[in-house]
Amino acid sequence: ADELGSPVYASIAESMLDLSGVEELRDELDEKDMLERTFWICAFSVNQHVSICNGFGPEPMPGTAAWSEWDSKRRDTTTHEVFTTCSCNEPKASSAQPAASEMNKFDDMMRYLSKKHHGTFSHLIVVDAHFEVFQRAWCVAEIVESHVTAIPQRIKIHSEEMLDRHYDSLLNLDVRDCRASRPEDRDMILDSIPDINEFNTALSWAIFGTEEGLFSQWFDGQERAAQVGRIVQRVRGLSSGSRTAGRPGTGSRSTSSEDDSSCSSFHLRSERVTGRRSTGRSSNVSEGDVCYRSFHLRSE
Repeated sequence: ADELGSPVYASIAESMLDLSGVEELRDELDEKDMLERTFWICAFSVNQHVSICNGFGPEPMPGTAAWSEWDSKRRDTTTHEVFTTCSCNEPKASSAQPAASEMNKFDDMMRYLSKKHHGTFSHLIVVDAHFEVFQRAWCVAEIVESHVTAIPQRIKIHSEEMLDRHYDSLLNLDVRDCRASRPEDRDMILDSIPDINEFNTALSWAIFGTEEGLFSQWFDGQERAAQVGRIVQRVRGLSSGSRTAGRPGTGSRSTSSEDDSSCSSFHLRSERVTGRRSTGRSSNVSEGDVCYRSFHLRSE
């Protein structure tokens, strides 16, 4: 879909269900000289044999929603049989061994590729039909990483119908609600974010930004302005209180001053910008409103 310039991929995926469709797609890409484009796909590029090939993560409490989700993801969607795990003897490195793990270095890799292929490197976000990508901690962290480091982003969705169906789920995304196959990975990601509130605001801008947001092409100006209004209201709501951040159960961290000693992979700083702008009738942003628009990430 990306190489063919299509914003949706449902029909293309359907055409690949049989070999003839795959061959037709290959010929079309060949005609457009697109067969040699290179994509980094974590599932293939990260060595799964030194991380998670031997299991499905810790089993949640049976009978819970978490267990049902865990059980469904370890089964073939057609036969419903449990996948066979790998029996290799490669030593495994989990998030408890950050130096040896290959799973926790996506931010360094994105910066490296962006620097090495400056001007040609970009981040493609492929959204599944149920929009679960926005509920996965690793995926959300990658989206914010490329957004705040100014790596060009683009998005492909299953279909416009699915966007309409799941649109509301995008309005109040919170990284604390995201999931990971291994709870310790989620905890590691959350612990690396000094300010959860600023991270969530950066995520909102990455998705609904008026000009460069991932879904900007799908909404008209009035709807985009309405989304900006919701983001500003969210920021104001956080600013009116003590503005603390932190993972539930781990205490909270004041964000009234910048604490360089807490910097890690994610250190978000917001810049306030003001401006008089004209917005649509449904927008909650009035002229002269203060917006938190740009976020910068530093790693220490």
